[in-house]
Amino acid sequence: RDDISRNTQLENRETEIDNLNRRFESNQILLGCTGIEDKLQDDAERTIQMLRQAGIKIWMVTGDVQGTAIKIARTTSILTPNDVLIDITKDDVEMTSEQILDAVEKFLEEKSDDQYFSLLIHGDSPKTDEYLFTHTKRFAKIASRANCVICCRTTPKRKSEYVELIQSLKKITMAIGDGGNDVFMIRSSHIGVGIMGKEGRQAASASDFAISKFNSLQRLILIHGRFSFYRTSWLTQFCFYKSIMLSLVQVLFMFWNGYSGASVFNDFNLMCYNAIFTLLPVIFFLFDKDVEDETVFINPYLYSDTRL
Repeated sequence: RDDISRNTQLENRETEIDNLNRRFESNQILLGCTGIEDKLQDDAERTIQMLRQAGIKIWMVTGDVQGTAIKIARTTSILTPNDVLIDITKDDVEMTSEQILDAVEKFLEEKSDDQYFSLLIHGDSPKTDEYLFTHTKRFAKIASRANCVICCRTTPKRKSEYVELIQSLKKITMAIGDGGNDVFMIRSSHIGVGIMGKEGRQAASASDFAISKFNSLQRLILIHGRFSFYRTSWLTQFCFYKSIMLSLVQVLFMFWNGYSGASVFNDFNLMCYNAIFTLLPVIFFLFDKDVEDETVFINPYLYSDTRL
């Protein structure tokens, strides 16, 4: 009986918590309130614009209420004035989650190419669970086509579920956070970036890269990230090239030595081939740049070349 009671409590946990809050929060008198100002960091709007020009899709996942989340999104230009904001988790709309997805898909078919739309999601809405776990693929495809996605009233666990949703589309994800409630999201993503700020170093400790300011993402992604792609791709091709050249000579030599297994190279040449003979191109190319840093900052769309 105790086990059954415990399982029932776990299944109805959220409902019981809401009922408990209602009992405690009734017949109370508000004596006062405290406001905390949380200013945006410098150059945040320009950083987001540059990342968007680079072809990166941006999601804003926050625990703030809807009004605050939309205000911040407009201030940082995550949500532009031309965007059509669609709230797909409205509780007062008498439509199921499947009907809402049908309506959004119909809107996507009828909208013009120059018309952008954004999604608004309430993390504590029951419809969000249906989108994430019942209509996963449909919701993920619609969300990936949105100009941006604003997720408000989001718990730490829900943040990681959003990341896993995009990963189900075989997309590369990067999570950025500055507090302890972002740790789950940072660890779930392919690349985690922690910002060291007033909320402590929990996010920075759990991340792959730690930065002190949000605008450091400009150099981290557009410069270091792009050059890393560029140099790694060249180095990979060069390794294939030098290995093929070495093997091809040996294969051709086999026709002349009667397939005896003898090597055309002596042991010294084989040992020095990677260690000495082909080392200089690798060393010099580690410092190669196809364009200057300033050029990438002026034209962030150059980052999209890394997908090729």
